[in-house]
Amino acid sequence: MFSIQSELVFRISYLSSRFLDLDENGFRKVKRLYNARSKAIHAGISPSVEIIDETAALLHALILKCVSSGELPSEDKLLFQTNA
Repeated sequence: MFSIQSELVFRISYLSSRFLDLDENGFRKVKRLYNARSKAIHAGISPSVEIIDETAALLHALILKCVSSGELPSEDKLLFQTNA
């Protein structure tokens, strides 16, 4: 979704939480889910059903936001937007 090349865990978590207008707890949740995904893919550690359900809900929210906005998220817009 984002064209990120470095600092993947932080950047994916930060940009996803900004895109969905999540607070600090939302950012930490996205980061936790991304870390669980990494462990499943790279270390072969199976995630819990709860993690799978939470990840599916996050992906669903991201897709719905893309559809409702009519565009993919822009890293530049998310990094430089203000909350004012």
